[in-house]
Amino acid sequence: MSIFDKLDPKAQFKKLFFKRLPQIREDLSMMLDSLFLETADKHQCNPFETSLVLLRMQNHAVGKFFDHHKKEVGAFDAGALIQELFKKQLETMPEIVKGYVLDELGTEDTTKMILKALKNRRLLIHYGEGDEFVFVEVTKKGNKVIDLDEFFNTFEF
Repeated sequence: MSIFDKLDPKAQFKKLFFKRLPQIREDLSMMLDSLFLETADKHQCNPFETSLVLLRMQNHAVGKFFDHHKKEVGAFDAGALIQELFKKQLETMPEIVKGYVLDELGTEDTTKMILKALKNRRLLIHYGEGDEFVFVEVTKKGNKVIDLDEFFNTFEF
């Protein structure tokens, strides 16, 4: 890696993003936990028997909650929620990197990153044993339990 690669704001952002993955996972987990509890409370169902599907609908990333009968009980703009998480993480970045990211990506492209990551697949999220979230990649080829890092690694910066 040359000195220019080390100074490149894009490379710095990518490095800092992956360095912050533990905090991003924790923030995402707290956000998901809140969403599950809020949805379960609103629709009088058990959050541990509820599942969330993240999918691409046209040019939007959408989250849909389903109860244990597979009946849809709620939906939300997942792109906006992930954008909020992204902005929170961006606030922790050095100013030079933050400025570059905002200039390069803007707010629209964060949604585009999510849409690219969801292309031809859906992400099913539910509580597993130990009240930890389980992430399942759903494609035409079948279902596969994935680590959240695998999903983040599909992001193109």
